[in-house]
Amino acid sequence: ANADSGIFVQNSQGNLIGTDADGVSDTFERNLVSGNMHEGIVLLGSAAKQNAIAGNSIGVAEDGSIALGNGRAGIFVSIGVTQARIGGGLPAERNVISGNVGSGIIVDVTQDIWIAGNLIGTNIAGTGAVANGKHGIDLFSSKTVIGTNGDGITDSGEGNLISGNKLSGIL
Repeated sequence: ANADSGIFVQNSQGNLIGTDADGVSDTFERNLVSGNMHEGIVLLGSAAKQNAIAGNSIGVAEDGSIALGNGRAGIFVSIGVTQARIGGGLPAERNVISGNVGSGIIVDVTQDIWIAGNLIGTNIAGTGAVANGKHGIDLFSSKTVIGTNGDGITDSGEGNLISGNKLSGIL
């Protein structure tokens, strides 16, 4: 385990953490972000814009079926981050965010965040629970779209499966 977070992005723009979902080696582009002492992935700062987290396994073992949780949240997005995307409408963009000690995702003091197409609190197949220790998604003072953005493009794949968490699915 890392003594802090697995991936920490502060005041940086246009980063892609995971797959580009272009259909070429998408499976090999994912990150396994698990077992860290703090959060799995952190996006932080008012200059952090247009970042994407897609196609990763966060808080689970490599096969996606058992917990290998991060010590706090799986993903933490805070303090002025704008235009961030967690997941997406394509199957390759789906994050598995499960098994973390805290909530799967925490979004705090942000705007224009989109959380779509993820498995939160389940195994990689979406057929069994791999609970996050608190909520699936925890929102504070944020402007966030959870699920489809309604643009007519890949809308059917933009729903999240949020199940099996120890507390609320969405708080």
